Amino acid sequence: MFLSEILVQTLFTSNKKLMGEFANHTWVKYAAWFATIVLVTLNIYLILQTVGLLK
Repeated sequence: MFLSEILVQTLFTSNKKLMGEFANHTWVKYAAWFATIVLVTLNIYLILQTVGLLK
């Protein structure tokens, strides 16, 4: 599922211990989390709209 993939990718690429020198910088980490939150929110909204719980 897309939601879990984007969350895991953001977690992994932000982990300095796991990624070493290739880990995201602080500003990239904040931008990635912002984009993740926006995408997850829009996906949940679309799902709720599709099943008829929102108009």
